[in-house]
Amino acid sequence: MKRIFVLDSHPNKEIHETSFIVACHKQGLTLGKDLEVVISEEPASFLKHLPEGYDCYVLHPSDTSEEAITELRERQPGCSVVALRGGAFELGIQNRQTYDVIYPLFGSRECESIITALTLNP
Repeated sequence: MKRIFVLDSHPNKEIHETSFIVACHKQGLTLGKDLEVVISEEPASFLKHLPEGYDCYVLHPSDTSEEAITELRERQPGCSVVALRGGAFELGIQNRQTYDVIYPLFGSRECESIITALTLNP
């Protein structure tokens, strides 16, 4: 089972969960059986360290630090790191190199892309 960790301080966390449910359904997968998605309830606690053991990290850059991502990449070199660039947050050129993918918006289409990339890389 592939595991995804979502870190976003957006007050409506159900948006992300619903997007992954729709994306799984479109791909014939079951959330909780084929794919585990953990949506953080406490974004401030991950500013310095991100949890280990996930295949993909979907992060809003304002909710974590570049040092935390660098440390994560050293511990888990095979994981994917996706940036959510919503709101007024702009990524500098140097920050852009930290992420594998940057999405200006995030919904079921972007979730489908993430799931497809994870299922293609066993």
